[in-house]
Amino acid sequence: MAVGSAVLNNIGLIFGKKRSVTGVSSVLTKNRMEDNAEARLEQLRADVAALEIQLAQATEVDPARFEELNVAPVRGGVTLLREDLVWVY
Repeated sequence: MAVGSAVLNNIGLIFGKKRSVTGVSSVLTKNRMEDNAEARLEQLRADVAALEIQLAQATEVDPARFEELNVAPVRGGVTLLREDLVWVY
């Protein structure tokens, strides 16, 4: 692309007259931007797929990590952390 752009920008040197091909540079720039956008889109899609896999792995619960423990209620050892008043209308 860069070689074609350089040739089109210097076409006057080849033919001896100042000639310009209008719009070619902007078309090449738009094509390059489109290619960059498509590559970025593909990279973002790959990132989203990887994050979805990580999320699926993180939401799986392994029951072996937990143990069952019976706790009997006791009268002491309780500390009041906060006391609030709730008004229900």
